[in-house]
Amino acid sequence: ALEMDRKSVEGRPMFVSPCVDKSKNPDFKVFRYSTSLEKHKLFISGLPFSCTKEELEEICKAHGTVKDLRLVTNRAGKPKGLAYVEYENESQASQAVMKMDGMTIKENIIKVAISNPPQRKVPEKPETRKAPGGPMLLPQTYGA
Repeated sequence: ALEMDRKSVEGRPMFVSPCVDKSKNPDFKVFRYSTSLEKHKLFISGLPFSCTKEELEEICKAHGTVKDLRLVTNRAGKPKGLAYVEYENESQASQAVMKMDGMTIKENIIKVAISNPPQRKVPEKPETRKAPGGPMLLPQTYGA
């Protein structure tokens, strides 16, 4: 089953990871994609929904060796107009940003930047959450 990790299923990446007891291994990373600056990977926004992976790959290949390209889709498999492109090295990615940012694809002006995903929010444990406005009082103590 682990061999199926990151394989495309109906146009979306499937994630498979081993079952891990986090109390025994607190450093286990759940999210496989990096959440920090990746200088060899680009984030592209503003793509026309009709743009295919093959079309975008042809455009990106003109600026270096494309190792991976992923069009972002919603749960229904419909394109969101976003993509991640991984180049062989930082210099190729930098060249691609300079040449492609502001480029027009099928009447859409795209934005291209070095990939810097937002930090993932770690959900708070229920016992540490505080009610807005301070502690809650039981009904029988109101007005006492």
